[in-house]
Amino acid sequence: MAMFERQIGEQSGIQLNPTVDRTDGVAGFGDQTAAIVGSFNRGRMDRAFWVDAQTLRARLGAAVSLNKSLLNEAYLHVYEALRNGAQQVLVSRLLRENVTNDFVVIQVDGTAGALQTETGEPILDGAGAAITVGNTAIITTAASIESGFTDELAIAFKLLDGINEGFIVRANFDAYDDVDAWVTPVEGTPTFNPKSLRLTIEILDKTSLQVLYRAVGAVSPDSVDEFNQTRYIGDLASDVFVFSKGNLPDASYQVALEDSTMGVMANGTRLFIRQAVEPFDPVDTAYTSTEMDVAVDALRYTNEDFGYIMGGGTRSVPLLTRLIATAYHTETLMAFDAPSEMTEEEAIAWATSLNVDNLLIACYWTPLKCDEPLNGGKQSWGSSGAQIGLRCNRNARLNSLGFAPKNNPIAGKDWPLPRSGITQLRTPTPNQLSALAKAKINPVILDKFSDGSRYTFRDSLTMARTLISKRKLISVAEMSAHLNQMVVRIVKDYIQKGMTVAIARSRAQIERLCQNAEASGWLVPSRDPQMAGLTFVLELKPNESHPNDWMDVRFYVSFDGVARVAIIEQTIT
Repeated sequence: MAMFERQIGEQSGIQLNPTVDRTDGVAGFGDQTAAIVGSFNRGRMDRAFWVDAQTLRARLGAAVSLNKSLLNEAYLHVYEALRNGAQQVLVSRLLRENVTNDFVVIQVDGTAGALQTETGEPILDGAGAAITVGNTAIITTAASIESGFTDELAIAFKLLDGINEGFIVRANFDAYDDVDAWVTPVEGTPTFNPKSLRLTIEILDKTSLQVLYRAVGAVSPDSVDEFNQTRYIGDLASDVFVFSKGNLPDASYQVALEDSTMGVMANGTRLFIRQAVEPFDPVDTAYTSTEMDVAVDALRYTNEDFGYIMGGGTRSVPLLTRLIATAYHTETLMAFDAPSEMTEEEAIAWATSLNVDNLLIACYWTPLKCDEPLNGGKQSWGSSGAQIGLRCNRNARLNSLGFAPKNNPIAGKDWPLPRSGITQLRTPTPNQLSALAKAKINPVILDKFSDGSRYTFRDSLTMARTLISKRKLISVAEMSAHLNQMVVRIVKDYIQKGMTVAIARSRAQIERLCQNAEASGWLVPSRDPQMAGLTFVLELKPNESHPNDWMDVRFYVSFDGVARVAIIEQTIT
C-alpha cells in the first residue's frame, strides 16, 4: 500500500500535495535576436522562420549583388547582424499574392527502363550487360493533380519553402523491416504488405548539393508502427512538406519496391533517382500594400520572441511605415537607414518625410563605401544590421543580476564599424552634423580618439521629437523597453489569480527588478521633486472604476543619461 494519497477521502492517512514552485521568474524576451521583412530567394511561404549563422545560406539562398537589385541589401543586413552578435534572425519573406508553387510528383509507370546510378551511369550485371526492370520511376512537376493518375503508383508533395532557383529531388522506395512486411498465405507465394513500403525524399541545393530537407515515411496513409502511431510520410514530414496521395493501387507497391528504377535490387542495393525541378515561381518583386501587410503581420502576430526589428536597407516608405507601427505595437526597438549615397540634406529631407516621433526607432546614415563581404567588390549599404548585431553582442554580457550594460549605447570609441576597405564618401561640416542631430539621424563616419581614428557610430539618438527629454537617447529607449517587457511578463503570470495575491506578488517581483536595475547602473536618483530623490516608485492597486477585476500597475523610473556633449573650459589664473 502507498504511504500517501494525492486526494484523500474520509479515511485516516496522508495527503501529499504537489510541490509548489516559488523560484520561477522571467526567462527573457529574446534581446539577442532580431527580426526582418525582406525579399529573399528562399524561405518559408507560410510563416516567419529563424535563420542563424550556420543556416543562412541554406535558408535564404546565395547572396546576390546589390548591382542586380537594391532589394538584396536585406541579405547583407542579416549577414552583418549574425556575424556581429545576433544569435538568430526571424525572417518574414515578402511574396507576391500570385506566386505559384506546383506539386512535385513521384511516379512509377509501366515502362521498362535500365537501372542507372544517380549520376546517370548504367548499372551492369556480372556479364557486363545493362540491368533492366519493368517499371521506370520519374519525378516531374504539375500545377494540378485533380485529373489523377491511372494504373501507376504516384505520390505528390509541395514544399513550403519557396526556392526561386529550384532544387534537386532525390528519392527511393524501400521497405520497413516489419514482421508483417510480407504476407504468406497457406498456399501460394508471399505477397508484400503495402503498409510497409517506405519512401525517402531528400531536397538538395542545386549548387552545393547540401541536403536542405529530408522526409522518410510510409507511402500508405494507413501505415502505423508497433505502438500504433502513424508513420505515413505526410504526417511525419508535415512541417515543411504537404503531401497528396495521388494514386496508390495495392498492386503497385511491390512493383515499386522490387521492379522499378527507384526501388531495391535483389542484392539489397537501394536505387535512388534524382531530378532537378523548379516548382516555385516568385513572379516579380513589385510588392503591393496588401503583400507588405501579410509579411509584416507575420512578425507582429508571431509567437516567437525577438528583441529588435531591422529595416534591412529598405527604401520603401510604405514598408518602413508598417515596420515602425509594428515596433510600437510590440514594444520592440527598430533601426533603419537613410540611403548611403544621399547627401546630408537629402538624408535629412528623407528621414523628416517619414514623420516619426517614437523613442523605439533609430535612423542611421552611412556615407561609406566598403568591401562587400559576400559578393566581393566595393559597395555602399546601411549599417543598421551591424548596429543591431552589436547590440545583441552587448546584451549577452550579463552581470550577476542578469542585466546587460544597456545604459551604454552602441556608439563612440568602443564600437567601431566592423567592416574593411572603408572609404568615406562625404565629410559633414559641424553645421551639417548639427542638422543631422536635429533630424534624429545618427551618422556613421570617421572620428578621432586618443589612440587614433576609426569609423564609428557617432551618435545615439532616437527619433523621438524632443531636444531635452531622455526619450531622445537610444540607451534610455533600450532600458525602458526592457523594463516594460519584463513587467508585462511578470504581471501576466498573475492574471486570473486573486486580486490581493496578484498585487502582492507582482509588486515583489517588480520591486526586485527595479532594485537590480539600480544596482546595475541603469537607474539614478530622480530630479523630479515628486520622486523625492528616489530612483523608482511603484504603484500597484485595484483600478478605481473596475476594482473587482482590473489592476493598475504604474512604475516611475529615472534612467541614467548618456554623455553626448562635453563642455570644456580652461581658466588661467
